[in-house]
Amino acid sequence: MTFPMPAFSPTHPEAATAPFSAVKLLLGFNGTNLATTTTDESASPHTCTYSGTARIETAQQKFGTASHRPGTSANGALTVTYASDLNLGTLASDAFTIEAFLRTTSISGNHYIIRQYGSTASDGAWYLTVFSGVLTFVKRNTAGSIVTVSESVTLVSGTWHYITISKNSAGKFRLRFDGVMVANATPADATINPSVLALSIGNLPGSNVTNTNDYIDEIRITKDYDLYDTDADIAVPTAAFPRS
Repeated sequence: MTFPMPAFSPTHPEAATAPFSAVKLLLGFNGTNLATTTTDESASPHTCTYSGTARIETAQQKFGTASHRPGTSANGALTVTYASDLNLGTLASDAFTIEAFLRTTSISGNHYIIRQYGSTASDGAWYLTVFSGVLTFVKRNTAGSIVTVSESVTLVSGTWHYITISKNSAGKFRLRFDGVMVANATPADATINPSVLALSIGNLPGSNVTNTNDYIDEIRITKDYDLYDTDADIAVPTAAFPRS
């Protein structure tokens, strides 16, 4: 007998609303100060590699004991080794949810959160950032065209902000800042080009683009589910995401 998934309650986004097997990346960045190792706690863990000045710091954390700090070097980042289950989906109906917490140390500049994106169409794929006060999700479809979902937001230095981008099975993208939908789009082509690039957390290694030295915590990628398939506000999680 098959039992239906429980209905999603937007007042409890921290509760598991999809099978844990749908969680393809889960980074809590817990560890010792200045450590340069971390563990993907998802159902199918991926290899994580630090480079440059990127590291874990215990000075700030949204949950747990520490958070990720990218550093300011252009080649500094945390990369997650490519695996096919990290591709967000080549069909318009492929749903997903990406969540992260960002604490900035300055308001201006580039605040890269997570990306799997290169300079050519064959590189794919997408990125999530705050650039000069504009929260932005960019994706390249399978035909090579680029779609941008973005809106100005008010970053508060020294404050943790909850950032999400999701896509439902109808191809609608929703971008949220602290639980509030600030932008949405339903493009004619909602596909996302598959990529064989590693995921980069907090910076784009080798890009000669200097990132602001932010803190990032509790990143989760859930595939096949738009966990927050509503235009209404959702509550900001008050606890770390489930680990099983």
